[in-house]
Amino acid sequence: MKCLEKDRTRRYETANGLAQDLERHLNHEPVVARPHSTAYGAEVRPPQSGDGCAAATVGVVLVLGIFGSTWQRFGPEG
Repeated sequence: MKCLEKDRTRRYETANGLAQDLERHLNHEPVVARPHSTAYGAEVRPPQSGDGCAAATVGVVLVLGIFGSTWQRFGPEG
């Protein structure tokens, strides 16, 4: 919306300013186009598709491995 602002003083001064804001957005950093506030600066980036997935998978595999080993050692026939 900053690109389409009617007031010239509220638009990007240069195309380079817009490009920098696009880079910030892609890097999950605060952009100039939004009004700056304390809450916006402290905003946490949204989770990405792979965040924590590998760690959760490793944790589940470890728990299942411990359970399986314990079951084999102390199970009904062990």
